[in-house]
Amino acid sequence: YFLWQISSLVYPMTWAYFTIGRYGWSNGLVGLSLALMGVTMALMQIFVSARIVARYGERKTATIGMAGGIAGMLAFALIENGWIAFSLMPLLAIQSLVHPCLTAMMSRRADATTQGEVQGFASSLMAVGSIISPTIFNPMLAWFTGPNAPFHWYGIAFAIAAIIAGLAFVVLLSMARAPRPDPAIS
Repeated sequence: YFLWQISSLVYPMTWAYFTIGRYGWSNGLVGLSLALMGVTMALMQIFVSARIVARYGERKTATIGMAGGIAGMLAFALIENGWIAFSLMPLLAIQSLVHPCLTAMMSRRADATTQGEVQGFASSLMAVGSIISPTIFNPMLAWFTGPNAPFHWYGIAFAIAAIIAGLAFVVLLSMARAPRPDPAIS
């Protein structure tokens, strides 16, 4: 959860700087891209997420979302054509499945008396991730696009985010499944 939180914050931390520098987008195009991503993520949450979770479960859905998120981060790290990047944004909405599924998975591991603690812990992880993310992505973007960069690369923040998301993916795949509730106890 923590690693995914850090990696997924690459978008709000660097998007405007990245797209203006990498693709030469205007403020209007940056705003339009953010609106497109927001709308497609909202549509994913409203119309698709419940169906995917019902069919595959939260764990597989989170895995699908992370895989899509990692692919998107790598794409933005490498794609040099702004219109190709723009056209990929609706496909990247799949990553909006991750946070709700991970939260639900954590919630299932807690009993009724510890739900508040789990939710508080999750919120704390999100807050700490929001502090750490800009200390990673913004300085790296500034350094690799500045005059003293060893090589010029606007995609560095997305490459780092993809590595962190890849670590989150490995943790998710290696995590033990939560025990199923005993129907006799219910």
